[in-house]
Amino acid sequence: MSISNTLQRFLTSHNVNYEVITHPYSETSIASAQTAHVPVERMVKAVVLKDEKGYVIAAIPSTNHLNLREINQTLKRQLSLASEEELCDLFGDCSAGAIPAVGEAFGMPTIWDEQLAYEPDFYLEGGDHQELVHISHYDFMEMMKSCPHGTFSAHN
Repeated sequence: MSISNTLQRFLTSHNVNYEVITHPYSETSIASAQTAHVPVERMVKAVVLKDEKGYVIAAIPSTNHLNLREINQTLKRQLSLASEEELCDLFGDCSAGAIPAVGEAFGMPTIWDEQLAYEPDFYLEGGDHQELVHISHYDFMEMMKSCPHGTFSAHN
């Protein structure tokens, strides 16, 4: 497998330096970090949310869980989790459960958790269950600079 073509095109067109890290198949972002031997606290997971206005990706630390009440207050929306079927439709070149935390690559707004601001670099799902994308703190923050942010997740 390889990273999502959509993600690859986005990263290239935005001059993002990245490294692809291959790892044994894993189902969760934490397991991906562990099998790739990268720090789990630097792994960013995507949580896809929806309401009548559309879809949003919440980018949060992989070791955290999303607080829906907080994100709804931050965005002044009534978001809920998108279904697996919706994920397959929205992210055609990605496997369910391996969605990259870069909504703009897929024409979707992103909101990021401010707890990510303190990490020196990041690892994102690449679109399958065997590839991670490693990017610098600078490049991640550049991608997120126009995205809303707040504190809306908590450590598991």
